[in-house]
Amino acid sequence: LRNVQFDVPPVVLWEETEMKIGLYVRVSTSDKGQDPGLQLSPLRDYAKARGWETTDYLDVGESGASAHRPALSRLLEDAKKRKIGGVLVWKLDRLGRNLRSLLDYLEEFRVRGVQFCSLTENLDFSTPSGRVMATLVGVFAEYERDLLRERVRAGLQNARNKGRRLGRRPIFDIGHLRT
Repeated sequence: LRNVQFDVPPVVLWEETEMKIGLYVRVSTSDKGQDPGLQLSPLRDYAKARGWETTDYLDVGESGASAHRPALSRLLEDAKKRKIGGVLVWKLDRLGRNLRSLLDYLEEFRVRGVQFCSLTENLDFSTPSGRVMATLVGVFAEYERDLLRERVRAGLQNARNKGRRLGRRPIFDIGHLRT
């Protein structure tokens, strides 16, 4: 392994050139302007520059806290069957925001001999120091998710306290009209 420069901070380059790589992309919402292409395009460019064959695994509208994501399930199954030799993600928190699950995924890849790389975080997950850093990044991803949940709940409670109606508008019933 060696570090290289590729339009983003340095990342780990796997020595194998003819490798099948799984590109995993996750965006939390599909209706709020989150574009999977923001992650997918640089991943594809990075893999193409190295001559790697890629398979895309896209979870759109899926929470990083959930372990039940269709594309992630396919990625893990393909890793088990050795259909891919490596996994490339934009950031570690795209793989998961739950520390236990994140560590389980990384261990699953390690045991299967599937290499793992986060494009923007310059971490070699095959070394002890890389695994420690992955744990720390995972801890902070989970912390960030919990803070966000706490803020949303506080905001909803504040809105209720101010008498704001939350949720969908009531369904209009023509039977309630008076003439």
